[in-house]
Amino acid sequence: MLNAELNQALREKAIAVKLVDKEPEFEAFRENAAHRQLKIGLPYFAILTADGQLSWSGTDYKAAQKMVAELTKLAI
Repeated sequence: MLNAELNQALREKAIAVKLVDKEPEFEAFRENAAHRQLKIGLPYFAILTADGQLSWSGTDYKAAQKMVAELTKLAI
């Protein structure tokens, strides 16, 4: 159920971006102090505001409920 909610929130309230660790953009995120959890390991999830500010991040792929709540809050 939660994965379905997250998938719906990503479709309706977000623009999903996938960075691969071999891409130059990945290094820019990894070096940014705001994304320090990225150094812990992958997967790494980040929710950015429309102006590019970090709103939420985490490495727990089971944090679907937190991600849905954050996407919903930002979409209002």
